[in-house]
Amino acid sequence: MNTSGSKRRFLAWMAALVWACCGWVCESSAAPVTAEAIAEDTSVYLGETFHFQIEVSANEQPEAPDISSIVGFSVQPLGMHNSSSESFTVINGRMSRVSKQGYTFNYQLTPRRTGRVVIPAIPVKAGGQLARTQPVTITVSKPAETDNFKLCLELSKTNCYVGESVTVEVVLYTGEPVSEVQFNLPLLDNDSYHCCDPQAEPRPGKSLAVSVGNGTAMAEEGQGVLAGKPCTTLRFRKVLLAKRQGTLAIEPGTAAFQVRNGDPNSRRRGLGPIPGPNGFPGPHSFPRFGDPTKTGFRGKMLIPSNPLQLEVRPLPTEGQPSSFAGHVGSYKISTSATPTEVNVGEPITLTVRLSGPPCLDHIKLPPLYGQAALSNHFKIPADMESGKVSGSSKVFSQTIRARRADVKEIPAVELPYFDTVSQSYQLARSQPIPLTVKVTKVVNARDAEGATPSGSAGQVESRIHGIAHNYEGGDVMRNQGSAPLLWWSSAWGLCLLALLPLGYLVLLVTVFLLLRQRANPQAAQAQQAFGQLFSTLESVSQDDSGMATESVLRALRTYLGDKLRLAPGALTFQDVQEPLRAQGIDAETIQALQAFFRLCDAYRYAGQSDATDTCALIDQCKEVACKLEQSVI
Repeated sequence: MNTSGSKRRFLAWMAALVWACCGWVCESSAAPVTAEAIAEDTSVYLGETFHFQIEVSANEQPEAPDISSIVGFSVQPLGMHNSSSESFTVINGRMSRVSKQGYTFNYQLTPRRTGRVVIPAIPVKAGGQLARTQPVTITVSKPAETDNFKLCLELSKTNCYVGESVTVEVVLYTGEPVSEVQFNLPLLDNDSYHCCDPQAEPRPGKSLAVSVGNGTAMAEEGQGVLAGKPCTTLRFRKVLLAKRQGTLAIEPGTAAFQVRNGDPNSRRRGLGPIPGPNGFPGPHSFPRFGDPTKTGFRGKMLIPSNPLQLEVRPLPTEGQPSSFAGHVGSYKISTSATPTEVNVGEPITLTVRLSGPPCLDHIKLPPLYGQAALSNHFKIPADMESGKVSGSSKVFSQTIRARRADVKEIPAVELPYFDTVSQSYQLARSQPIPLTVKVTKVVNARDAEGATPSGSAGQVESRIHGIAHNYEGGDVMRNQGSAPLLWWSSAWGLCLLALLPLGYLVLLVTVFLLLRQRANPQAAQAQQAFGQLFSTLESVSQDDSGMATESVLRALRTYLGDKLRLAPGALTFQDVQEPLRAQGIDAETIQALQAFFRLCDAYRYAGQSDATDTCALIDQCKEVACKLEQSVI
């Protein structure tokens, strides 16, 4: 046997393997960085929001691109996600591996002018290298009204004061069935206003969430008249608070939607599904308006609203109180306290409730220590809770402490405000709260010992022999050995010795599982998706708010997103169809999933009538999920 020849061949193979690995590492580290810009659509309407992505191919995570060169658009960043992928193919017994390292930056763009608007090349840095995207040209057209659709903006008043609440009502009139409605209101991004939602509770069966810009609003569906014909209306309200005086222009808003073909099987005409605004599809998977593969849809529509103007007057300086803190409108104030029987210095929780304006999110309560009637009798800290909105009121809590025992009440809390009806400054006052304050007893050393006062002090007897003088005999000496060998003879000692390695083992297993989960968090999330789906559906079955269909569809989207590593927010059947086929899902299961999406659309379009529909929808969702769980990794 030629041992030396075998060794030489072995060393040659090892050298070739090391050389190949080194070459692969060098090639990987030297891979060039590339960047590509992708627009959801290159032909949009003025004011129509669309998605824009920058895909970066790099081994290291790139820096956030500098998008300051994008002009003519309102840009809203939506975050970054890792779009790396890896695939294996086997041909004639030979396996090949294709690995792609990539990152995707997501944005939401809204055009602000018509014509051909160019998104310039955007620089991207990664691993010390610089790459640029290609320019993208967007054609922006001006929307126009039609006979079957109309969008109106209405102000509750056209003249107001700085800081006064003005309600803007947005009404969409539709003479045909529509779906996927998206409102865009430039007034929400105007620095001249503070915008918020009115304090109104949604009414089950008549209210639904609609997408407005980057958020949502609770809209009411109803009936109206458009061009002398009955139509469906969708209306919601926003509250504006002007920050400065002058004539403020409110730019026209827009409403984008898909027009549906008439469906004779529908129980009534109305609005179709309105998805949430936070979801974002994966790369090259944008859901497009007017997709011919979507049965029942004719195409995209975008209509403008009417422009508005608001005359804003300054607050008068005559008669303005020195403690005025900018509260405008009509206010009411009430207080409560607990406990009302305390000792001097003990804490008292004072609750202040403000009500009046339709929007309370921005309302603040002036510091209570600034009111002399309170600060003279109570210790009031400078810190105070920001307050929480509860129904039509905003509640503030403050801890106070009585300074003396002669305090008999918590005085009225005062709030100066400008009344826009009487056009004068008024003072809102709460009712005083009766209070009982007791003198705090000073505890001395004798009280702490429990001794009773007397005229003469007790005599302490001396024990010259010490405490041990009371014990005699050798039996008081007892062996209290504590050597480690004695632990084996005790049951408690054996348990203690066994717990130490057992605890170390549990800690080792826990650390191992956490490291494995962090190494592949998407896999862990996919394994838990099925259980979380059923848990969510159980809670939906007890929901009587009228939004059960939305909750069931959202739960299924979350399940599919976790299983297929997709963003779940706005998943449609078209988004998951190809990934499911790639996973080997049979055609029957895919058709069942498509039927479920259509059933959800029908429920949301026609309105949910009773709990029976909800139970049937949940059962079908569970059935589809069980079929998918058998095949999806």
